[in-house]
Parts: sequence; structure tokens; C-alpha cells
Amino acid sequence: MKPKRILAVTETLGIGGGAEQILVSLVQTLHSQNILIDIACLQDWHHEIGNELEKLGVQIYKFHSKSKLQMAWATLKIILLLNRNSYDIVWGHLFFGNLVAATAAVFSRKAKSIITLHGAGYSILTGGRVSQRIYRRAEQLTGYIATKIVAVSKSVATKYKTNYFWKDISVVYNGVNIDELKFVVADTNRGVVRERLQIAPDEIAICISARFVTLKGHADLIEALHLLRNRTQKKIKLIAPGEGPTKPTIQELVSKYSLDSIVLFLDPMPHIDLMKLVFSSDIVVIPSHHEGFGIAAAEAMGLGLPCVLTSVDGYLELVQDSKTALLVPPKSPAELAEAILFFLENREEREKTGAKAQRRIKENFSIEICANNWKELFNSIS
Repeated sequence: MKPKRILAVTETLGIGGGAEQILVSLVQTLHSQNILIDIACLQDWHHEIGNELEKLGVQIYKFHSKSKLQMAWATLKIILLLNRNSYDIVWGHLFFGNLVAATAAVFSRKAKSIITLHGAGYSILTGGRVSQRIYRRAEQLTGYIATKIVAVSKSVATKYKTNYFWKDISVVYNGVNIDELKFVVADTNRGVVRERLQIAPDEIAICISARFVTLKGHADLIEALHLLRNRTQKKIKLIAPGEGPTKPTIQELVSKYSLDSIVLFLDPMPHIDLMKLVFSSDIVVIPSHHEGFGIAAAEAMGLGLPCVLTSVDGYLELVQDSKTALLVPPKSPAELAEAILFFLENREEREKTGAKAQRRIKENFSIEICANNWKELFNSIS
């Protein structure tokens, strides 16, 4: 069978995005299997990531679109690319990536389109601003013109089927780069990392590796730490790397509860450095309100870290009934505090849960399994 030519279209190719990180890992893994994928980056891109991919022979088309008019112009250019280079598949990621991929395929000579649903997107919105309603309708129409729709979890597929009445949605779970995790474990001196961050040997480090947006539940975690203040003698240090629109609000909440001495805010960092930070922690807590899959949680579990997560969406599928993480209801600081307290007071349970989590990720959610599933899906499109 002749190898298919594939053009992936994504909004960004930068630091910190789970969808972007998955795309990069997939392109690298599929490249090793002689499936060559080029990338069209509609907006921002990170030079370090781009240069790494270009060394593999990946062609990256950079559009730097800053406005809707520029996005439309990028769509026209991608149509020309599809026809000039005879791409068989245009593979969309995130809202604009999906919209551009599906639209461009309609006007190309032969390319088929795949749109990838990394989260619930606009499908869960009701009402909202005029712009949000327009985006919701555009997203809904995208599904009707796409050749294939793929969700990263069954819960994401269900939301779109329910809210948009889409019928045929395939599911391909995201995957974790196990080799990268092994490198992190071998290359990280936890003591050095903790010393650099001024984490004392007797402090238990809790990490929340998530972008600062409301849906990631940072405020719930701060509320939980406030509730724990007088309930444990354990010394705690919360590490919160990243950026996002809610970061100033969370910083204000930390000051309101006088938690400044135990909360350490860090700037965004390259993915490998973030993984070393997570590995150097003792507990990972990501109390999301919604989660399409939960790649940050999967990576933490793959590193052997005990996790406190919420009983939502992709987390339920990631953990199931395997007892590989503690699950609490979303938006419930009191129950979140209880789960954190359990791990704080039970080191043996932390170690057992982390070991079970590591096995589950390796056996069920490796990037190789993910790449093989995508390879089968690509080959099924004619």
C-alpha cells in the first residue's frame, strides 16, 4: 500500500498545550514507522519544538495568523498546499485547526479530512456571547463536512453526539511517551530540583501541572489547602507552573488565605523540564471541572506519582476502577482536601498508588498504542 501523505493543521505548536504535545509525540512516533506528516501551524509556534521536528524531515508551514481575515487567507494557502503536494489527508487539531482542515478538504482535489476532538470545545456551551454562539455553530458545521471525526475519549465523543447530534465518532485515546518518561526518571536528581526550588527535605511537594484557566480547578485546590491548614502537621509546598488568564486571580486568592509561604508559582517551561518538576514532587493534584482525556495526569501517573483527580470525563476512563488515583467530585474543595490529607498521612499508600498508576499507563496508554490506532485509522480512509 502506498504511504499516505498527511498534513496536520493545528492552531499552535508551543509550550504547555496538551493537544500540541500529543501531536508532536505522534508525529515523531509515526515518523519512525515511515508515516510522514507535515504540519501547518496557523498561529504561534515554538522554535525549539519546530526545529526538533524539522530535523526529522517534517515540513512546517508557519502562517502567524493574528486575525480572522488572516485565518481565511491561511485556509486558501492550505487548499493550494493540498493540491500542489497531493496530500491524501488533512488532519485537524483544536477549533481553528479542525475548521480550516475540514474547509480546505472540501475545496481540494483529493484530500480527505479528519477533525480531532481533544475536549468538549464549544459543544457544552449554552447561551454565551454572540462570538461564542457563532463559534459553536461553526464547530457544529465542521463535523458535517469532515470525512472522519475522532475523539480522544468516549466521554468527549458522547458530548458531541448529544449536543451536536453527530453520529459517527471514532475514539483514539491519547498516549504517553514512555521512553521520555524513562529518560526523565534516569536523568532527574530529585534532591537537586527540590533544593533549587527551596523545598525542604521534610516538606511534601504537591504539583498542579495545568494551564491557569477556570476549568483546571486551581481555585478549588487553594480552597482545599486553606481547609487543610489546621488539620495536619505535615509541611506542604504547592508548586504551580504555567500561565493563563486566571493566574492573577489565583495569586490573589493565595494572598487572601495567607498561603504565600507554601505556594510557589513558576513560569511556563519546556515539556521535559516540566516532567522533571512533576517527578520531583510527591503528589500531583489536578481538580479539573472538565477533562477531555487528561494527558498531564497520564504523564504524572506514568512517572509513578500518586494523583488526586476529579471524577469527570476522561479521568474516569483513564483511571476506571483500577485504584490508580484518588477521584473526588469536581468543584468540591472539602472532598479534595480529604483526598489530599489521605495521601499526606499515608506514604505507603502514595507509593502503592503511584506504582499501580505507572503500570496502567505503560500497559494501556503508551504513545506506541496511540500511534498504531491512528495508523489503522489513516489506512481506513480511501
